[in-house]
Amino acid sequence: MRLYRIFFGVLIVLLMAAIGVKADLVTNTVGSTDFQDGADDDWYWSGSNTVVTADSGPLGSGDYALWGSPHPSNLRLNILNEDNAEYLGNYVDGGVITLSFDAMNPVTNDDSLKLFAVVYDKGRGDPAISLWASLQFAAVTNDGVWRSFEISLQEADVQQVYGAASFNDVFSNVQMLSLRHQVDSNQGNGSNLSSANNGVFIDNIKLTGVVPEPAVAGFITFGGAFMLGIKRLIRKRETDDSTPV
Repeated sequence: MRLYRIFFGVLIVLLMAAIGVKADLVTNTVGSTDFQDGADDDWYWSGSNTVVTADSGPLGSGDYALWGSPHPSNLRLNILNEDNAEYLGNYVDGGVITLSFDAMNPVTNDDSLKLFAVVYDKGRGDPAISLWASLQFAAVTNDGVWRSFEISLQEADVQQVYGAASFNDVFSNVQMLSLRHQVDSNQGNGSNLSSANNGVFIDNIKLTGVVPEPAVAGFITFGGAFMLGIKRLIRKRETDDSTPV
């Protein structure tokens, strides 16, 4: 009986400690793109004018940014990434929580934009694809001013907009990530712009996750090993007690 008391006592202590270490999470950059090398880092919109341009970023001279305009046939603006591994894969295990970026909508544009983050579990054109979109969006008004935005990708801040796959199924197997203009968050497709000449500048894209501090991770590992050792000891004691003398 004494071993059982030790077991449950240690269990209570570890549970209380686990509650206390929640604040000891640190942010971790999962993927980032600043376009300073002149490459698009696989951010593009098929069929549209997506190009990295010099001296167009928020810092002005010497700062590169991505220009994206709508697809000429349907006038939808959807800047996506389906090839760069930094932005794909298992968001659940990676602790991914936010997508942040800078954006500017020129005064010459006719449309103010609402950019939502959209997460896909399959590539474009797959009939079995499922999409989850953020509830939050970046309101990019056509005033020529650069602004910074951060969109939450946590489960409470996204919703299913197309397909049947669950949050865990989609976010543990992300095959594509995009910034898409749409009027409402629950749309399966994006919204049309008024002209193919309209668009948006994007810069400093960053996908961020949270991970335990090294000391916390070590504590959790030690705690798990200790509990396993106690459990094995109890089983051995029970076996010894049941052996005929």
